[in-house]
This record gives sequence, structure tokens and C-alpha cells, in this order.
Amino acid sequence: MKPRLLICAAALWSAAAFALPSLQDVESAVKAGNYAQADTMMQEVVAAKPQSAKAHYVYAEILAHEARFTDAAAQARQARALDPKIGFTDPAKFRSFQQELDREQGVGAPAAAPRSVPQARYDAPAYRQSPGLPGWVWGVGKADVLRREGATVYVGDHVHDVEGALAAGALSVSVLTGGCRREELEAAGTHVVLDSLGDFPAWLDDHVLRL
Repeated sequence: MKPRLLICAAALWSAAAFALPSLQDVESAVKAGNYAQADTMMQEVVAAKPQSAKAHYVYAEILAHEARFTDAAAQARQARALDPKIGFTDPAKFRSFQQELDREQGVGAPAAAPRSVPQARYDAPAYRQSPGLPGWVWGVGKADVLRREGATVYVGDHVHDVEGALAAGALSVSVLTGGCRREELEAAGTHVVLDSLGDFPAWLDDHVLRL
């Protein structure tokens, strides 16, 4: 009986030793800002599951955070090739991600200038205009930059912008000029939805007056 128990224990130990990192493990590393660890984890996952579109997509996002845009684009293309229907994430989110990667690589139109806020009356000293976030900063990764900038309001047009604002403890203002619908932005938790960026100055004036 003892030898059998030892064999079973060894098998369990072996399975545990070679268990792949979970998505939660990777997300925890990302939220902690440890992209190198997240990268290593996803290398293991992609090597073990080369036919997983989700794995390639998550790895693409990690690579984008590391500013390895060419590698990220290759992983994103692989994810799409494996699942042309984009069942591994929201299709609009994936298209926006690919557009960001194209801009960073200089594909197609010239790289867009950082998103900025139209000029408004910044009478309150606490409000200043940030020069914007680099295009490759994605999702909750935006939070680190927003906190560093001391941002209290962040304007965006995608659910990822909402995620970043909420993670940074900032007020999320969304505009309907991107690829996301009002319902998607509200479901992501945005605080305010405006029809366009042109509506922001008036909203900001009103917001400052109510502080």
C-alpha cells in the first residue's frame, strides 16, 4: 500500500509542478506592474497551448505593455487566424487594439497625437490638462500613468479607458466617437457619457462649479 501512495503523491506533485499559470495569475502580475513576470507566464501558456486564440491575444496585450509592438501585432494576428470570429474577446475591443498597434508601428495613417481635452475654463487649480497617454498603454495599465499624473478625470472612447480610469480612482468620462456603444461604456462602469469630445468643455465647467 505504501508504494502505491508514494507513486500517487509523486504524480500529484509532478502535475502541480508543471501546472500552467492561470489567467488570474497573469492579471495579478499585470496589476502589480510586473510585466516581465506576466510575459514569462504567457510564454509558457502559448508554448503549451499554441492553438488557443485567447492565449495569443492576452500575450499580445502583455507585449504591447512592454512596447514590443511588432511582437504584439504578430500575436494578435495569430489570435485572429485561430478564431476569425473573435470569440476570445469583444470584437470592437480587439479592433481598437489592432488599430493602436498599427499606429505604434506606423502602419497606414501617421501616428495620432495623444488624446487631449479641448480647451475649457480651468479656473480650479486642481484641474490641468495632461499631455495624454501613450497609445500602447492599455486597459488597467493606464492606471499607473493616471495616478502618476495625478489625474482626477479621464476622457476616453473605449471600455479600456473606463477600466483605466476606475483602476486609478479617477472620474471616467466617455465619448461616443470610438468603437463602443453607450450601453457598453455604461456596463463597464463609466460615470459620464457624452456624445462627442466637443461636449466636454461645457460638462467640465459645470462639474467644477459643483465641486
